[in-house]
Amino acid sequence: MACSMCEVHINDTVRGAFPVKKVASSHDKGETVILSEQALDEAALRAKENQAE
Repeated sequence: MACSMCEVHINDTVRGAFPVKKVASSHDKGETVILSEQALDEAALRAKENQAE
């Protein structure tokens, strides 16, 4: 992530692909925090993340 628009794009991608309660990304911290009732498939999540970048 390089900017706030990248954060929005990552968040929208995660929300569209997984049943999450909350997702927040920070390009300053270089992280995305996801709150979900169910465990997410990490490989699928990373694949979506790579597609979004």
